[in-house]
Amino acid sequence: MCKQEDSGCQRLHATHHFHWQVKHNKSGKWMNLRTKQVICLERAFCDPKQDGVDLPRLDPESLEMSVSGLLCLLGRDIWHAHFPDTASFTAFTLTNSSKIATLELRRLCTKVESGQTAASTLGLNAWYFLDQNKNWVKYGEVDTLGKSYLISNVTSNYVEMHYKNSPTVPLSFQNKKYNYVLDLQTMKQANISSNVQRSVRRRPEPHLPKEQVKLQVSKTTQAFLALPSCWDVMQSNQTVKRVTLAPTSKEYQSIVDLLSGKMSPVRRVERIQNPYLWRAFMNKIKELATKNDSKQLNCRQLFHGTKLDVVDNICAENFDWRLHGSACGQKYGQGAYFSNNASLSLGFCRPDLVGLRYMFVARVIVGSYTVGDSSMVRPPLNPVTSTQFTKTFHLRQIRKTGVGTTRSIL
Repeated sequence: MCKQEDSGCQRLHATHHFHWQVKHNKSGKWMNLRTKQVICLERAFCDPKQDGVDLPRLDPESLEMSVSGLLCLLGRDIWHAHFPDTASFTAFTLTNSSKIATLELRRLCTKVESGQTAASTLGLNAWYFLDQNKNWVKYGEVDTLGKSYLISNVTSNYVEMHYKNSPTVPLSFQNKKYNYVLDLQTMKQANISSNVQRSVRRRPEPHLPKEQVKLQVSKTTQAFLALPSCWDVMQSNQTVKRVTLAPTSKEYQSIVDLLSGKMSPVRRVERIQNPYLWRAFMNKIKELATKNDSKQLNCRQLFHGTKLDVVDNICAENFDWRLHGSACGQKYGQGAYFSNNASLSLGFCRPDLVGLRYMFVARVIVGSYTVGDSSMVRPPLNPVTSTQFTKTFHLRQIRKTGVGTTRSIL
């Protein structure tokens, strides 16, 4: 790791013969992308079928402080790389998920000098045309129609040599039936007789080792490791962050809508960002889905009224079920209590010195449930599954307000 990378080192530190960089629009500085992003871009760009690819999101917890500038630039948004059909490998762009921000992208590569013998395809490029079946076929090879008489009399290597020597001069070639002209500027191949045009692409020869090509994480694992895309950037040493939402944002309005207008004016809505609790929550979903019928799992947003002096602890460490009875007793068993009725939960909020009250809108995994009572220390066994119920309810409250207690991780 270079100590000057964030401030701008004059040398390029790369572990491969290729590298990808993104340009900061304001400073004009080119910033190195991380290895996972570089491999993702290179793998996609070597595939002529790919017009672009989504960049892997940055994980603040795994980043060094020296690359904090890249995190500030890209955040945790999903950026899409677009590969235009240019022979010069230029005009690459990155666009964020909202398609509002666009950044310049470039590929750096060690050149193969003239007369140099390459033991592999490193640094070499290939030329492809789009055949009638919409498949990309390398020059000099049979297309997907399987008609050998349509094989061109020029190979991909010949086209590459012509491009390097005369990049602005069209290339004429033929097969056993037709004559063509390849325009290296417009990246179009034209049939002289019919004037039918086909798209052409120049891409690096596939060169990544098999173990790198197969570096794909399952969708389930990605969902577990990924943090919500709406979260703000967090520093690597941050365990929790409270973000005040703008009243005009959709996220703010969605929370206000949950309150159904039955409460006094909302002064502030904060998003609680805690990567450790989020992953614990996702892990709990996987656990309950394994132990129970996954169709029975229901992730809901429920309310929990509290007091100011415990807000920070809840944000950092989650709801503490051991504090049962501190606000509403333990009518339905020992545990943390939630409701789907905001007005009811508001009644358990204790005003601070200026009269403000505090309520959490929590994500709660609702699994199997049973009738609870004050004597319950733990949910009883489910006779159907021989595992514990995940929630206990009072029978009347199931029909009315939905008050319940749970020890599921929230």
